[in-house]
Amino acid sequence: MPIAVVRHTYLGSGNSPVTCHSKNKKDAHMTIDDAHAPVKKKLHINHEHEDYCIVCRGKYEGEAICCSLCPRVFHPQCVGAPESAVNSDEIMQCLQHECHECEKDAEAAGGKLFRCRTCAAAWCQECLALDTEWSAVGNSIPEFKLLGYSKKRDASFIVCGYCKEVFTKDPGYLHSWKVYWEHVKEQLKTRKS
Repeated sequence: MPIAVVRHTYLGSGNSPVTCHSKNKKDAHMTIDDAHAPVKKKLHINHEHEDYCIVCRGKYEGEAICCSLCPRVFHPQCVGAPESAVNSDEIMQCLQHECHECEKDAEAAGGKLFRCRTCAAAWCQECLALDTEWSAVGNSIPEFKLLGYSKKRDASFIVCGYCKEVFTKDPGYLHSWKVYWEHVKEQLKTRKS
């Protein structure tokens, strides 16, 4: 029997609670709207979920879908899924569990996908070779550690060439990520104390 990941969270302005499930589609790259809102969680899994949609970063409000496999969260409208996907009892996954180019999952791609830290895209090793501008981040990221998500053998994190290009064109985009990353580092330090 398929399981559904459900929780209540606050996205966008933080004014309205939304219910979170999960689904999959393309068009992973959108601009950042740095909105990190508080979360009211009712989820019993091994990790927590992010407080914002990985695609729009809080630009839109409303019901959202939690990935059943990782901490990512996304709005149905951001990935072209029907609104009914939110209430589905199927296991849902975000875009980072298949290659953005060839749509292979980690197993079909030789056991690993390279997931962009700052957008919803991921690549298999073969397709990643076509993007010469990406940079490696590592086998885990602090923001996932903070959520209790341990590193996985089937994923490594990168910053893709598209995101690096956006960082160059829009320094505010990069700045908002740097502010967020510093906030995460401080929270991790506080937890260790």
